[in-house]
Amino acid sequence: MNMRVILLGLLFLSMASIVMAQATDLFISEYVEGTSNQKAIEIFNGTGAPVDLSQYSLKKQTNGAGAFGNELVLSGTLANNDCYVIVVSSTTGTTLESQPYVDLATTSYAMAFNGNDCVALCKNGALLDVVGVVDQTANWGTDMTLRRLATVYMPRTIWDINEWEQLPVNNFDGLGSHTFTGGTNDPIISIATPNGGEQWNVGSTYVIAWAHAHFDGQVKIELMDGATPTTLVEAIDDTGSWSWAIPTSLALGTNYKIKISSVTGTPTDMSDNTFSLIAAVPIIDCANLAALRAATADNTTIYRVTGEAYITYMRSTRNQKYIEDNSGAVLVDDPNGVITSQYGRWDGMTGLKGKLTTYHAQFEFVPIQDPGNPTSINHVLAPQDVNLTTLTANFNDYNQELIRLSNASFLPDTTGGVFVGTRSYNITDNSGGSMIFRTNFADADYIGTSIPTTPKSIVALAIPYDTQLQISARDLADFGPVANDDPVVSATTPMLYGNLPNPFTSSTSIRFDAKSNHPVSITVYNVRGQKVATIVNNERTTGAQSIQWNGTDDNGNKLPAGVYLYKMKSGSFSSTKKMILMK
Repeated sequence: MNMRVILLGLLFLSMASIVMAQATDLFISEYVEGTSNQKAIEIFNGTGAPVDLSQYSLKKQTNGAGAFGNELVLSGTLANNDCYVIVVSSTTGTTLESQPYVDLATTSYAMAFNGNDCVALCKNGALLDVVGVVDQTANWGTDMTLRRLATVYMPRTIWDINEWEQLPVNNFDGLGSHTFTGGTNDPIISIATPNGGEQWNVGSTYVIAWAHAHFDGQVKIELMDGATPTTLVEAIDDTGSWSWAIPTSLALGTNYKIKISSVTGTPTDMSDNTFSLIAAVPIIDCANLAALRAATADNTTIYRVTGEAYITYMRSTRNQKYIEDNSGAVLVDDPNGVITSQYGRWDGMTGLKGKLTTYHAQFEFVPIQDPGNPTSINHVLAPQDVNLTTLTANFNDYNQELIRLSNASFLPDTTGGVFVGTRSYNITDNSGGSMIFRTNFADADYIGTSIPTTPKSIVALAIPYDTQLQISARDLADFGPVANDDPVVSATTPMLYGNLPNPFTSSTSIRFDAKSNHPVSITVYNVRGQKVATIVNNERTTGAQSIQWNGTDDNGNKLPAGVYLYKMKSGSFSSTKKMILMK
């Protein structure tokens, strides 16, 4: 980050201290839309203290229409009176990425703006500051540099061209520094969202966001219907954001504003313009994750998963959780931190409500309500055994699910021999297949460890990126030794194995281990969760077993081609795996 900031604010020298005028929050200080790939966004910190960037991100409204997306999450710490410069990284055309003032060079679509793409600086997922006209498809910022005036000291969610100096195309001289003479020493609150024009559905959850400076303590949030106030929260810590679950009992209307005040009365602020409360979006129930994945991913319709799904992996980045049930899997993307209940890996989650969208061929479920405490704990899901040839041919059947490769090898690496975050590695296995192993989880404990040089058993999540098929291990424990070809007979531990062949056309073999004196049942279900066949019916058996299934139901009728689930139960043991019937 660059320290070439010119601070010309008024300095008041007292006997004991120097008081500087300050900004209320981070804001965009420069926008560059140059020729070729010479694009840049500069962010300035004039708040008087270092700022953790992990709560901030950039989003773009593509072609001036629709929701803001293509989120680029920031990281690191931005010092006071410093600038953070983001530029486009590309292997083609002319870029700025080699310049000394650059803090981040990225291929993120958030930086692929072309003059009618409004760019937003967001805080905890909510709009904080924008450059450009929201919902305008006509060009407003093509072939120019826009530089924030020195007197501006707060972000705005409604763009004001009078706060910007327009410069000719390919003017990069000011990047990395910002002249700042604005600021205030007075206590201040400035509402960012909602600030006019928003349409919020009752029954959904939205983030109220504000900037603040020069006071400590708690704030009160009120909903104003004209001049009539309704207290939403009497006193909360002044964190700059609050998630509001809008009651369906509130009257619909277009004359609402938000008022935020210090609990002592001053400072205070109100939305600049009115926003609307509109009818609740109908909720569509999905019995399981397969039904959810078959639904329309429009980022608008609200779905509720009525069945229980289990967390296979979770990380702090965007509060993400991969969840899976016996029908499919999906990524829960929670940038606003809507889920506040405490969850761990293998915990069960029931009744999750949210909106479905896609991101580079991944399904993402964005929650709108905290589902509450886990409905079960330590429900370990066995990964699905598959080889790379089958995985490549049927990737959609495993998309975002936990899989296991029994004998995979990394091709020789020439980049240092250790795993590096967010990098692709080529792997093969004994089926002759190949695929990309991607270190998607940069904070995983195997980053920095040696890349295996011998075949390994690998447990991983099947995570695509557009047309690129790839897998990602969660942690070091996902790498294990290659097992023997034949399972060890066990008289004490039940186990269900992957069927062979898979996919199959006429018949397949299902292998399992049975515990002494415990009845075993194996049942086949379709992806709707309906039972279609019973293969083993409460039979008592011991040790390693194998049974053939010819793809028929209990009445001997041939089942249609598709994905089927087979579930083994024996005492307290339960395990489900997937098989594919082809014609």
